[in-house]
Amino acid sequence: MHFVNALKEYLGWCPNHTMAPVKKCVPWSDMESKPLPTRGAYVNDGILVDYGRTGISMPVFIGLVAGAICIVVIFSLILPFATYRVASGILMCGLLLPVVLVILARDLRGARLEITRDTLVIRRPLSWPVVIQKEEIESVEIRDYRPPMPAWLQAILFLVLIPVSTVYILSYVYMQFVSGEIASHSFITSLGFYMSIVLLFTVGYYRSRIRSRYPRYLFITTGTRKVAAIYTANPEEVAGMLGRTV
Repeated sequence: MHFVNALKEYLGWCPNHTMAPVKKCVPWSDMESKPLPTRGAYVNDGILVDYGRTGISMPVFIGLVAGAICIVVIFSLILPFATYRVASGILMCGLLLPVVLVILARDLRGARLEITRDTLVIRRPLSWPVVIQKEEIESVEIRDYRPPMPAWLQAILFLVLIPVSTVYILSYVYMQFVSGEIASHSFITSLGFYMSIVLLFTVGYYRSRIRSRYPRYLFITTGTRKVAAIYTANPEEVAGMLGRTV
């Protein structure tokens, strides 16, 4: 029963609703004259956060490219062409689908931002919490959002080029299957691979579109070569909670 009660309390269910834990977002204006508590100072749910390294070292990049090339060459030498085609398709599907699904889940569910006196915590779906000490933050700035390509070009790519090319490729692969040029397992693998490519472009378009809702975003750089882009309706408020003026 102790486990059940603990679970109910964590989910916020309680016969006496006034005793259920409630987290809320405290406006910056209300925090200016009050000392920041050590816990629960600021919580912002449903925002978009991109987090990663500032770059990848050249030796690591060369090693990854060389490793991928070696795997492709080894497979092409030891496997027959039909088997190689199936194996490469399965490998690419296994690499693309998890990445696409993780990106989509993070954008659909959003992230949770928690700021206390000493730390900045980023919680994203399918990822461990990211804890950044405030003393590690080197710079905080507000940047204007610039899409990777113009909106009209994205619309043409998504509404015209991708559908037309998808129909052409799928019909070509299907004709090969009907004529007996490829086996059924090769057809299914090719179908899954091309659909993964289409899904990747679709998620990329959706990712750009939802970020374009925010004309400005908060860009944080740490001393450990990590960066965080926070897309929220009020980036100045988040910067103020970090003790920075932008």
